[in-house]
Amino acid sequence: MLENISPRLRGRGGVHQAAPDKDPALRIKSDRRRRRAPDPFTTGILIGIGETVAERALSLTAIRDSHERHGHIQEVIIQNFRAKPEIAMADAPEPDAYDMARAIATRGWCSAPR
Repeated sequence: MLENISPRLRGRGGVHQAAPDKDPALRIKSDRRRRRAPDPFTTGILIGIGETVAERALSLTAIRDSHERHGHIQEVIIQNFRAKPEIAMADAPEPDAYDMARAIATRGWCSAPR
């Protein structure tokens, strides 16, 4: 799952600062490797982790562009962040229904996959 294309989230103090496997460039590279596989796969974004609305749209656009080039994406998931007591973002607000609807509407605008 792509989660988000923004490298800002990996910066100092960002939600993915200590997660080298969350590097957007690595995630995109992984998607490129998967396109060589005969079976389509699922990807998506995670909302509510400190990303901006524009970063959500850019992430979905990156998924769309990749699918248009390679035709390898079966499904795009818009997943909401859920705060849990055992994680660093335990007190972070979760996305509300408006955030979810806006992200889903953006996904429709991106029109991936077909």
